[in-house]
Amino acid sequence: MPRVREGATHVFHLFVVRSPQRDRLQQHLSDMDFGTSIHYPVPVHLQPAYKDRLPGRECLPVTELVSREVLSLPMYPELSESETGKVIEAIKRFEGRQHD
Repeated sequence: MPRVREGATHVFHLFVVRSPQRDRLQQHLSDMDFGTSIHYPVPVHLQPAYKDRLPGRECLPVTELVSREVLSLPMYPELSESETGKVIEAIKRFEGRQHD
């Protein structure tokens, strides 16, 4: 869960989770009419604009792994607690099926 430092506030622009089954989770949520996004599918070091500009760019395996696992869940001001609960339950059902 995101944390807010004492004396600070947060805009909570994105709520991002990681799943090794990201694409399947995204499809599961889509099937239940929940919109999700993959905001940064290509790591910066692999973007054409950064080719030959970042030393060590050929060896960032964790960054590349995370880029294949991150998924942004629904996040907007009008999202109700009830709707948030439905997204949580949908993810729990998906995760439960992964262990069957």
